[in-house]
Amino acid sequence: MKNTGRNEPCPCGSGKKYKKCCGRITESHFDYTKAIKSIDLVKRLAYLGHIGRRRKEFCYHYVAQKEIALAKMETTQIQAMYATGESISCHKGCYYCCAERVKASLQECEAIVYFLYQNESVLTSFIKAYPRWAEEAKKHVDMLEEADRLEEEAINSRLNNEAMLALARKANLYWQLQNYCPFLLDKACSIHEVRPWACATVIATTPPEWCSPSNQNKPRTLLFDLPFTDLALDAQFYVEEYEGLWRGYVPWLVFNLLTGGLRFLSNNEPRLKNLWTEFLKDPEVVAFGKQLRESR
Repeated sequence: MKNTGRNEPCPCGSGKKYKKCCGRITESHFDYTKAIKSIDLVKRLAYLGHIGRRRKEFCYHYVAQKEIALAKMETTQIQAMYATGESISCHKGCYYCCAERVKASLQECEAIVYFLYQNESVLTSFIKAYPRWAEEAKKHVDMLEEADRLEEEAINSRLNNEAMLALARKANLYWQLQNYCPFLLDKACSIHEVRPWACATVIATTPPEWCSPSNQNKPRTLLFDLPFTDLALDAQFYVEEYEGLWRGYVPWLVFNLLTGGLRFLSNNEPRLKNLWTEFLKDPEVVAFGKQLRESR
């Protein structure tokens, strides 16, 4: 499948385009050692040259500001619960919601990649857990595709109740599959400091076990507004001409950024199609390539 174009029929025979089928969730049957080598090379290239420095600066700023924003959100949530006499039941070790369908912007995922580069054990844990998540997600790609369609419909209709309910029902079906996030480590979020906004904005106030799909009780959940909206919807990124957001399933997008880096972005995001070519022309990158060839 590596040589299949994104708009060509998927080799699996589904009749869909490759980008809408198996190309959407990276194949889970991959060589772990080969993946680690690929990730190591992409990491060494990640922040080279003028593009790399701008990328690193963006990620550093985003991570720092997001940690502040998340702490502020937690304080707001605690204060809100105190005012109503309720308490937050979410805690470390409770991971029922970690099987949710979670999407995030490219900016968020770039920040997660930067965080993983600073935390080797978390990176290793994610790469080992990713194949299991990808294999399960791949089995239900039709469900995810339908959820994406409903999400787009909800956004286009300015989040009207009917569209949101349809999306919620489809998302709930995926959640019931209990395909747990590959960022779970010892039953806790390993990227808690930079976790997606979609995860941080929701809390439960009912007993934790109510959040289990096998429990008959309906949990009470609350959604809080994003703090630092300019950061949450940051469209500056590290490329000046890039505007808007590109959202994807967090494990999938992070994995592809780790293994493909800037080349992956150029191949999959039309607004960044010249990024890889421009990057390769940088003298610092050229020098690195020469040094790499000579060392082999």
